[in-house]
Amino acid sequence: MMASKADQADVAEAGADPTPQGQAFPPSLRDKSVSVYLDREDHKRLKVLSVEHETGLQALGEQALEPLLEHYRGRAPARRVSLG
Repeated sequence: MMASKADQADVAEAGADPTPQGQAFPPSLRDKSVSVYLDREDHKRLKVLSVEHETGLQALGEQALEPLLEHYRGRAPARRVSLG
């Protein structure tokens, strides 16, 4: 659940860091968002991993994507396929 602007202002006013643990930078600086659907067991494993390593799901996702992006860096982008 995302905090409202009023809640974010309250946190900032109290002197706390409003950026969730493990998140590289605040959402206001992000350009795009991606949703990934996981089965229940994988979702649970990911949450446990984040607790064990004291980091956030955002940081784990970014870490997991880096090897994939590095693998495809420099290759021609895939052609778009119309499904309709």
